[in-house]
Order: sequence, then structure tokens, then C-alpha cells
Amino acid sequence: MTPDARNPDVAALAREALAAPDGRVRSQLVRRLARVAHAAGRVPEAFEALHASGPGGVTPALELVAWLPDPVPASLAPLVLPALQNADLPLPLRTAVAGRLLSAVPDDPQAVAPIVQALTEGASKAVALDRLLDLERHVVRCDTLDVLVEAAEANTALRCPRCDERLTRFALIRHLWTRHGLLFHDGQAVEPRGVLAATITAAAEGRDARLLDESFAAHAAYYPEEDARLVFQALASQGPPDAAEVEQLLTAADADHAGLCPVCLNAIPDPLPELPPEASCGAGRVSAEGYFVEVRDGPGGRVVEVGRPRGDIETLTRVGPRLSSRLAGVYSALPALILGTLATMLISGRVVSPAVPAAVTVVLALAGYLIARYARKPLPDATAQALALAWSDLTPGIGRSPAAVRFLTRLCRVSLRLGDPVNRSPAVYELVAHAAVLADRGPAQMQLLAAVRVLQAFDGATLGREKIAGLAGVFRPFVRAELPPAYGEAAAELVLSVPEERPGELARLAVLVLADAFDAGLSAADLMTAARFLPNFRDLIAGALPDHLRLLQVAFENRRGFLWAKVGNASTVFEFADASPTESRKLLAVHPDALLVLELDEATEAELGRVLLTARGLAVGPVVVADPDAAIEVVKAGDGLWRLQLGASRLPLGRKLPDRLAGQLRAWLRFRDAVLMPLAERDDDRTASEAAAQVLTPLVVTCPLCQTAGVHRRGRVGTPWLAIRPPG
Repeated sequence: MTPDARNPDVAALAREALAAPDGRVRSQLVRRLARVAHAAGRVPEAFEALHASGPGGVTPALELVAWLPDPVPASLAPLVLPALQNADLPLPLRTAVAGRLLSAVPDDPQAVAPIVQALTEGASKAVALDRLLDLERHVVRCDTLDVLVEAAEANTALRCPRCDERLTRFALIRHLWTRHGLLFHDGQAVEPRGVLAATITAAAEGRDARLLDESFAAHAAYYPEEDARLVFQALASQGPPDAAEVEQLLTAADADHAGLCPVCLNAIPDPLPELPPEASCGAGRVSAEGYFVEVRDGPGGRVVEVGRPRGDIETLTRVGPRLSSRLAGVYSALPALILGTLATMLISGRVVSPAVPAAVTVVLALAGYLIARYARKPLPDATAQALALAWSDLTPGIGRSPAAVRFLTRLCRVSLRLGDPVNRSPAVYELVAHAAVLADRGPAQMQLLAAVRVLQAFDGATLGREKIAGLAGVFRPFVRAELPPAYGEAAAELVLSVPEERPGELARLAVLVLADAFDAGLSAADLMTAARFLPNFRDLIAGALPDHLRLLQVAFENRRGFLWAKVGNASTVFEFADASPTESRKLLAVHPDALLVLELDEATEAELGRVLLTARGLAVGPVVVADPDAAIEVVKAGDGLWRLQLGASRLPLGRKLPDRLAGQLRAWLRFRDAVLMPLAERDDDRTASEAAAQVLTPLVVTCPLCQTAGVHRRGRVGTPWLAIRPPG
């Protein structure tokens, strides 16, 4: 008979499945056989056709049962039990088949017990319990199975892998979590971090909303005290990071003054703390960190209150010996007014008219007031006196507590723009020594040392010393790697926070600092590497862009002049800035990229001023020309006046300059184009030298999660240290 949908040739389909060339095709044919046999009501016949074919047909027979659509015929159970007992077959397949059978047979011990016994035969109590629990997950509802599981749990004692205590399964689960912080997962005690990591990995790979929910739920269950952002961070670190996720992590890290690990995106605190702000100063009061000095005028004179944080020293009150000029005038006039009033009242009108003593009284009172008011030196400004007293009364012996260190740093910051440098100079000098002793205790103490040294340099200008040279000395220990980035960054931020008094000061400071850096062995590549992680230091040398830095390095390395001896005489900008403070400041305000100051004849310099070779080209006055083939000559215009032709520009001259000038200027332009530029563009491996490594090493932090060492700063993804300083 020809087979049809109602009467299929089950045996033929079974033979076709068994003859399949590989397991994948066989599984597809067995699944098809399950659908066809179930639709025709011939499932037992299909099972027998597979099972009776030999050992190779037992597994396909069980797969047939596992893939049967609902409902599974109850008559199938007696046929399947022998195969269900076969321990050589995969346990997950046997468990799945047992679950299908339990959904088919009645929910009573007589029908359920044989299936359970077939699955657990030969297993220990603990293993049998695990199999029953796994079987429960394959059954929607089976009360009889639940009773068997409860009995097995009550009769099975499991050993704790950590302390050898024997407990029931339920008690063991609770014991592992509360006592050892472990999970009971698939019959094993495991660390919760591994389970959470697996959940997060699955969520990251699948991007299934339910898996994401499971990740956060698992985190809340296993690590309730930790920030849930760790889950988000872990999700972002799976595979190529998503830009939007990394940006959100950076925003959160920046709010916490942290950056991100370049490997696992864990939040890493910035090794450099924020520089404390200025101390509050105004209206006769200076205060910060619980310390304060307040000066106020009252009826009894000027009152000064000096306070320290509670628990340190009690607040002191001191009454000044002097009154304000106005109050002194009132007090001086008061005796004359009192005596004059009494005299007016007591002297008889027969002796003298009352108007006379009254007039005398007014004259004496007014004279006393005016003399006391204007003959006395006025009291100092209350705020200025409060700031001076902060240095004289609070700074000495203030101690080394964190609050004291922050107060002193904030006091130095506000003193950069206020106060009397002369009166506080002894206290500043002593604080420099005090801060140097504290500096090795941490970044906050380094910031204090930077603040007081910068203040000392600024105050030195008032006392007759050269300010920019003093500031260059502040940065010298940093570029020599004698003091860490916490010091250098704080010093740069403090210098940049004070408005430039005269144009060109910061440009000259940058030149002097770069001279010290090159002298310490740092290259242009080193400085650019350091500037990536030190934004304040980068801004301090902002005039030195990468190409300019390379040219400056060439100029510094050849400062003896041998390189350009055949072209002419010249001084490097480093020598010029050091030897001529005022003139170099003015020139650098216009040409911050200066490299060489050319030495021409006196007549030419008197007419043109200083001629510079800069990173942009040859600078003569306001004109800069870079093309070595540009027209350069001294010409006489139609009006009879001499001009210096520089490319498309003409500079007026007061007289004819030597004919050799044009050739000299062209020679310097060709030297820049043919010698300086190629030297600056030498191949550079762009990796940090040993000198740069010493500067950046204090910024290296090892991630506690993935153990990656990197250079970290706030609001940024860190850079692995091996990328900056490869081994060898």
C-alpha cells in the first residue's frame, strides 16, 4: 500500500534516519519522524523501529520522544523505561525524556516511581537528588515528584567543600552563602563573580533585554552593596566597546574624579587630587577648612578673632590698642563737650554770657575731633590685616593635619593676588621649608609645596627679584623628575590662574621651562607624551606646538652655534630669554614660536630691530616670510624712500641698508628649509624615554580588577603603560 499522511511508512522513515551520513542530518530526520508518527498516532511503532535497530538506534529513539509534540501518549512509558536506565546514554537527554514521560502518565506514585527509579538507578543519594532537581525543571507540575524531591532532600546530607560540615541541600545552600559567600550552582560551590560574569557575557553577546535584566538582578542579589554601574561597565567591556556606553561610563567616572581602565573599563581614581580653591577672603575675614581670622571695628576698638578647627585650639580674642580715626575723634571731642556743657550750666549769666562758654566748647570739641581724626594714621584695611594675621598667627606651628595642609594651600592661592609680600616674606620662607619636609607624604602635600613656591616667586618680584626666572626655578625639579606630576600640575595651574601682568611673560616662562626640560634629557616626543596626561603643564607650554617643540629641540641641541656657523651668528631663544628678560618678553609676545635671534650689523638692527628665525619662517618686525625663494631685496621706491622687500610685503626704511642684507636673510631662510626642518622631522619612535618614564611613573595605577597597569587621569580612558614604555 502506498503510504500517505494517515498511514505513513514509519519503518522506512526510521531506516532513512538511521542511514543519515552525519548527526545533523539524522537529527533533522528523527524530528520529522516524530511529527509524522505523532500526527498518525503511531509513536510506539516509530520508537520500536528505531530502538530495535541495534545499539545505534537507542539514542535516536530517545531523541524521538524528546521531540514529540504534546500530548505524549502514555502507552510509550513502558517501552522507554529500559532505554532510560542506560547509563551510557547522555544524562541531559535521559532527563529530558523522563520529563516528557512524566507529563504523559498520571500524577500518582505508581506511575511516577518507575520513571524516577529508571533515571536515578545506581546513583548516590547526592547525585540522585541533583537528577531529581534537574528533572523538576523539565516538568510543569508533578506533585508526586515534588514529594519525592522533598524526601530525598531530607534524607541526603551534603558535605560543605570549605568546612566539611554535612548539611541537607537547602541548609547547605544557605550555609555556603552566609558563611563562605559562595553559590550552589549545578551541584558545585562557586564564586558569585564567575556566575555574574557569565550572565553579563551572555547579555553582552546576545543583547537580549531579558539577559540584561538578569545581569542587574544577579548583581543586586550577589553584590547589594556595590554600585550597579559595575554591571554597565562590564557590559561595555565585552568585545569592542560601544562609544555611547563608554561615554556614559566616562561621565560617571568624571563625576567621581576618576578615569576608566583601558581593558575592563573599571573606574580608576585620578592619582592627582583637585587643587583646593582660594581661601574665602573679604569683609575683614579670611577663612578655610575651619581656620579663620576676622578683624572688625567696634566701640571699644579693633577686635581680632583667630580661630582654629574645633578640638584643636580654642578661639582667641584680642583687642587692638588703637581706635579708628573717626572713633578717636569722637572720643577726643567728648570731654570738651561735657565740660563745656557743665560750664554753661553752672556759670552765672551775670559773670559772662552763656554763649561764650558754649562757643568755646564747640571750638574745643571741633578742634579735638579734627586733630584726632586727621592727625592720626588710619588703621590698615580690615581684610588686608586679616590676611596678614593669617600668615603671622596661623601659619607658624599650624601642624601637619590634612585640614592644615589644605588651609595653607588655599591661603597661598588667595595671597597670589592679595596681601603684603614684604610683611609675609619670613612666614612664606619658613613655609617653603615646612612644605618641603611634608612633600613626600602625598599629592596634597606636593600641592602645598607647589603653591608656596609659586607664591614665593610672585612675591619675589615685589622684593626686587626676577619673577619669571623664579617661576622657571619652581618647575625645574618637576622636569628633572625630582618631584612628581602632582607638584608640576599644581604649579602650572597656579601660574595660569593669575592674569599675565605684561604680554609675553608666559611665553618667556615656557621657553625657560623647556630649556630645563631639554637639559634634563626630555625630548620633544617626551614632552608631547607628558602633555597628554598633564593638561595644565600642556597649557603652560601652549606656545610650543608639536612642530615647534621639535624645532626647539634642534635649536637647543645645537646651541653652541656650530650648525649655523656658515650662515651667520645667532643666539637661541633659550639664551636670549635668559639674558634679556625685558626685550625677550616683548619679542615673544609677538613671536612665541621664535627659535633663533639673528645677530646682524648694528645699523641693520637699529633700523629693523631684532630679526628672528621662527617656526613659521623669518620674522622681521610684524612680517613673517617662509618661502626660501621669496623676493628679498632692499629697493628704492618712486618717492625716493628705501624699502625692504620681503615677499609680498615692503617695510619702510629710514636709510639704505647694506647690500649684503638681502643675501643674509635668504641664506637664513634656506637654512631653515634645508637644515632645521629636516632635522626636526627625524624619525622618532614616539615612545617615552627613561627620562619621560620617570616623570609619568607616579601616574601609573594598576587596575584592581584586571591588573592592567596604565596612566590614568580624570574623565579619560587610561593608556596602558606598555603602550607608552614598551619593555626593552
